[in-house]
Amino acid sequence: GSMGGWKMVAARRAVGRMIDTLLEQDRFTVLAFDDNVEYPSHAQASLVAATNRHRWQTLEWLGKIEAGR
Repeated sequence: GSMGGWKMVAARRAVGRMIDTLLEQDRFTVLAFDDNVEYPSHAQASLVAATNRHRWQTLEWLGKIEAGR
């Protein structure tokens, strides 16, 4: 819960900006964690190419992450 509210919004925005700077030859993954670790379904614990599709899927997933309780 410590990341609730504006902190989560700011963290999402920062990560989103980093994802937007990636080039197609780059590889990346994003994870969310509290008492467990979560990955986007298209990047289960592995790096993926920074294609437009993978970047968009990650941003969609990121938008659904909520602060733990």
